[in-house]
Amino acid sequence: MDITSEYIYNLLCNKKLRQVYDIMQDGFSGMYVVLRILNEAKEPITAGEISNIFGVSTARVAVLLRTLSRKGYIKKIKSSKDARQTIVIITSEGKNALVDRKNKILSMIEKFVSLLNDNEIRIFCNILKKVLLN
Repeated sequence: MDITSEYIYNLLCNKKLRQVYDIMQDGFSGMYVVLRILNEAKEPITAGEISNIFGVSTARVAVLLRTLSRKGYIKKIKSSKDARQTIVIITSEGKNALVDRKNKILSMIEKFVSLLNDNEIRIFCNILKKVLLN
């Protein structure tokens, strides 16, 4: 088999890969990134700190926080130290949504990994790390 850039391109255009990409993209962007940031924070953080960690504008974070607040996934409270700052806290509903999304992604990954033997999984993971970390 002649492996060319076009061959790889055609593999990447596969419908199944697009479905995987859509699920992964949804789980690793926008509100789920904010929820992960909040869930992993050692102490309450501000909207500005979320913006810095996420690497997006404060306006984008404000939109995401409004959506998350409407869904009941976060609480916003004024800082007792500085009334200009808003502290953002993840709620139990937000934690549940994060777990649900993670489980959906893990289930999808498990379906694909189940097609591989242990050696193929190791090779796949090594290739994935090499591609993603370089």
